[in-house]
Amino acid sequence: MMIKKWIRATLTALCVMIGTTVFAYSDDVGIMDRFNYDNSMYMYDYLNSNDYRFVNHFKAGTRDGYMKNDNSMFMVLANKSDYPIQPGQMDSVIILKPGIFTDKGIQVGDTLQKLINTYGKVYERARSDIYNNDLNTGYYYKEVYSYLVRGKIHGFKYYSIIYFDREQRQIQFLVNQSSREIVAIRYWRYNPYDINPSGVIGSYGLWRYIVNY
Repeated sequence: MMIKKWIRATLTALCVMIGTTVFAYSDDVGIMDRFNYDNSMYMYDYLNSNDYRFVNHFKAGTRDGYMKNDNSMFMVLANKSDYPIQPGQMDSVIILKPGIFTDKGIQVGDTLQKLINTYGKVYERARSDIYNNDLNTGYYYKEVYSYLVRGKIHGFKYYSIIYFDREQRQIQFLVNQSSREIVAIRYWRYNPYDINPSGVIGSYGLWRYIVNY
């Protein structure tokens, strides 16, 4: 109950502090200095040169998952034509450790307050009338990931906070409700409805890197 009150108060306060400024939607939702920003790169060569290992297939065999050998970043590539993505092109990136930055300087481990101060105001997911129209805004929703340890069910509560630009790029921050710190960052393009991290993260077995169980 206290967490709910804190997040509501924090989001409200930050909305007042930031005000309405500059660009429609977000001006830059990229990662690593606009890495592959036009999504034209043939990613297999990049993976082979940067210490990635193959993990598994997903989404009816049209996607492949690759994990960096230090478990800091995970990439999903198309392995078949799946409009608008062609074989070898990037579907999404998931950042799992500190040290890899978004274009606005946010990394795993940063606080919720720093995130909103940097990217702008966020609203409940139902308020699309605001974040689809107002400048530098995003939205959030609450989720729980349940997992079993020694016969006991645990629940990891987190917030998903999403920002997007006018060219169908989106960036999503998973924020631990308890510590109020970012535990993962996901960047993707083209599918405006692909916002549920549980599908991709769960299908590739990535929750163990986030929750550390």
